[in-house]
Amino acid sequence: MSPTSRWFEVLLRAFPAPFRREYGRDLLHALDDWLEDDGRRRWVPDLLTGSYFLLRSALQERLNPSLRQRPAPRGQTMERLLHEFRLTLRGLLQRPGFTAVALLTLALGVGANTAIFSIVNTVILKPLPYSDPEQLVTIRRLEAQSERGPMAMSQPDIEDIERSAGTLQSVAGYQRTSVTLTGDGGPEIVQAAEVTHGLLTVLGQPPIEGRDLVAADNTPNGERVVVVGKTFAETHLGQRTAVGAKLQLQGETFRVIGVAPENFDFPQGAKIWLPIFNDTEGCGRGCHFLQGIARLQPGEVSVAAAQQELDAVARRLKEAYPEDNTGKTFFVEGLQTTLLGDTQRGLLILLASVGLVLLIAAANLASLQLARSSTRSNEIAVRSALGASRARLCGLLLQETMLLGLGGGLLGLLLGLATARGIVALAPEGVPRIDEVGLDSTLLVYALAASLATAIVFAIGPSWRLTRPAHQGSLRSTADAGSVRTRNALLTAEVALSLLLLVGAGLLLQTYRQVLEVDLGFEADNVSSFLVALPEEPYAEPEQVAVFFERVEQELASIPGVTSVGGVLGLPFSGNSMGTSVEFLDEPEPEQGQERSTRLRVALPEYFETLGIRTLEGRNFDSADRQGNLPVAVVNQAFVERFCDGELPLDRQIQIGFGFGWDKEPRTIVGVVSDFKTESITAQTRPEVFVPQAQMGAPWMSLVVRSAGDTDWAALSTAVQRVDPMVPLRAKSSVTEAVDRERGPARFYFLLLAGFAAIAVALSLVGLYGVVSYLVSRRTREIAIRMAVGARATEVTRQFLVQGLRPVAAGLGLGLVAAVATSRFLSSLLFEVSPYDPSIYLAAAGGLTATTLFALLLPARRAGRVSPARMLQEE
Repeated sequence: MSPTSRWFEVLLRAFPAPFRREYGRDLLHALDDWLEDDGRRRWVPDLLTGSYFLLRSALQERLNPSLRQRPAPRGQTMERLLHEFRLTLRGLLQRPGFTAVALLTLALGVGANTAIFSIVNTVILKPLPYSDPEQLVTIRRLEAQSERGPMAMSQPDIEDIERSAGTLQSVAGYQRTSVTLTGDGGPEIVQAAEVTHGLLTVLGQPPIEGRDLVAADNTPNGERVVVVGKTFAETHLGQRTAVGAKLQLQGETFRVIGVAPENFDFPQGAKIWLPIFNDTEGCGRGCHFLQGIARLQPGEVSVAAAQQELDAVARRLKEAYPEDNTGKTFFVEGLQTTLLGDTQRGLLILLASVGLVLLIAAANLASLQLARSSTRSNEIAVRSALGASRARLCGLLLQETMLLGLGGGLLGLLLGLATARGIVALAPEGVPRIDEVGLDSTLLVYALAASLATAIVFAIGPSWRLTRPAHQGSLRSTADAGSVRTRNALLTAEVALSLLLLVGAGLLLQTYRQVLEVDLGFEADNVSSFLVALPEEPYAEPEQVAVFFERVEQELASIPGVTSVGGVLGLPFSGNSMGTSVEFLDEPEPEQGQERSTRLRVALPEYFETLGIRTLEGRNFDSADRQGNLPVAVVNQAFVERFCDGELPLDRQIQIGFGFGWDKEPRTIVGVVSDFKTESITAQTRPEVFVPQAQMGAPWMSLVVRSAGDTDWAALSTAVQRVDPMVPLRAKSSVTEAVDRERGPARFYFLLLAGFAAIAVALSLVGLYGVVSYLVSRRTREIAIRMAVGARATEVTRQFLVQGLRPVAAGLGLGLVAAVATSRFLSSLLFEVSPYDPSIYLAAAGGLTATTLFALLLPARRAGRVSPARMLQEE
């Protein structure tokens, strides 16, 4: 069955059930015969004509049941309907102004809704592409002493949960990473995921070749095995079967044991899945770096039941391991909820906003129909006098509306698809599956249904009013006071909804301004960044790692135009950070669960200078801070305020709870730097401890290079490869780009809501202009007589301005009340802005008043320019 036939079958539901049972199949067969006879196969005309036929016939059947009537032969029925379709289309083409405005109004409203719905449908409504996705949950930890939300898990905790939780069928842990693939060509960076075991099994996506990773594969000294994606296997291995093939990853040989399904994409972008090979003796329960994922047992097991059981597991682990698990609990929620995060609320707010735009478009369409109906009173009266029933007259009027609805829906669909592509390009990083947005049957049905429903529902009132006996008994078209009142009520609603959107856009604009004005604490301009991750061989020892980064620092500094070179583990806004405990040696050891928590960052000596971070007290690192000399640390201002009561901690010794291979010796604080944003622009700066790379040996770092001109990536890559040609540059970017990405969500929501508010205001202005123009055109004779007997042009202009401003004033009042009542729903998207900021409300109301005055002034001034002499001559 073709998509057109399926669409016709959906529309058949508009008929009464008895009629569908008796004649439904015959109607569909008639349409199929007609489609087969039309050799040209014009998709859009066929869709319009067939939809028009079904909806019109359904309306007639609802108003005047015809089950007892003998149906006309199929050919005659289609011929008659095609004739009526052509007549209706011809009538619309004879009024191009009305038709164009109506189609444009519908296209704007439906287009905005289609664009946002296409994203909401793909990101939120579509089920995840896994087996029984409603059974998938994520597991994260909560710390009693931490202000942060859900955080990463440790590998031993995940293993204990898997052994203890009966509500969970399978459990796995994973972390995103990238690996260096070497072979015949140069090194290549491949996105990957390190997993405990069985990630494909948890997600219900068994390998299409070989097997999944199992617990026995994840041992520190075990065989190096890997699962690859189908596309990766085809492009990189090129063999009949990938199982058993060898890959050089991170300087080691891995054997392929399985191939994931072609569309498997979890975590997003991963092409290779390999065991963590983590030694839990060195990185145990206090080492949190994994995201937990699990599948509920089939049946009636709920997320709440799993949460209750994991609460009991957390209590048992606290008793068994008080040093690491005191104050630690586990948080369970659905996988889709975790993936969406704050995105779901933001997209639903945008969907509600475009719903308001559609209501404004519908009100405008109703106003157009009211204006048009006033010019058709004579036609309706003549038809009534010739015997047409009221139902028949309403059907004739609604025919036109349905055709407008279909045309506006198709235009809106095209506009929505184009707008959706722009929204996808503008969307911030992290929105899941947004790259899958496109045209499908759901979107097609939504666009046409929204357009038809809007056109028909808001045309019923004007059509019913026009065909009432009061109109049918008069052959003279006169101004209808009830019509004017109805149009004023519609305009009041339009102004109120427009103000509501303007207030929302103003709040988001102020949020975006606040985000732009946040003091980052560092200088991002002219700073390039890239990540270097060293393989285990030949960098198994911390000394080898330290020597590598020292040599790379020297090579980069020798490039012409480079003014300074630094590096850090945990570049601002990179999403990479490490937490650790810290103790002051001159204070009593804290009780279990009361340990101080801080962010740990490993830095090269000139890191602070390269980013322009100020040193408040003491000194930064220098070349003497290396292994064998005094272990040192630098802390930020938030560390001092949080842990030292504002007193300088210089020369105090601390013990941090993490190391990369060297012994964890006490460190002396030698400097304090100013606070700067690292994890989020909008979050408070957390306490941070910086240690020298030469005393820590971190095997991966983000290097930052400040240059006098544009970045020469070829020169930077060459400098690194002079030290080791098998180490590529990863995540090449600039610090400015990282800052822009962090500002992306605020910019995204502001621009979209501002765009929708602009459409709403434009539609409202068109409606206001139309109302006053209509009043002027209907009262031209009255105006001429008044001016002939002495009325001044300014008085006439003022009268029409006052009449136009009445619905504006009422709409402003209703809009302000609605904005106060609903702005709190924007709170999650705001930053340092009150949802009830009076300045924003006044600015929105003032701006809308000014624009409506402009829209009213043109037709009002035209009323004041009516020539009495010319009008009387015409009379």
